[in-house]
Amino acid sequence: MTDWWNGALNTQKDAMELTGDNTRESPYNQLYPRLTTRSNVFQVHYRVQSLRKSRSTSANRWDETRDMISSDYRGSAILERYLDPNITGLPNFITNPGNSSAALDDHYRFRVIQRKQFAP
Repeated sequence: MTDWWNGALNTQKDAMELTGDNTRESPYNQLYPRLTTRSNVFQVHYRVQSLRKSRSTSANRWDETRDMISSDYRGSAILERYLDPNITGLPNFITNPGNSSAALDDHYRFRVIQRKQFAP
């Protein structure tokens, strides 16, 4: 791969000099949005089970023959991360841009936009 982009060490004429930076960075541009969580909207899929323990079994061990799943719920929810401008203590980065000790991550709130139950 290095020889493809840079060419041989003794000559640079055979390298792919005409390849643009956008082509070289294309794999990263495709992967970055899929690997980061800097979005403000998230879809969460979940499966929740309510378990019922038998009185004759140990409390810290699951026994498939005696213990049972009493209910099962599968679904998804769309969550939105937001900043409430009315909360106190929110750092003002416009008047104080050098405040590196404050972070907005500590002030985010979450709300549920939509819930959906999966019923196969």
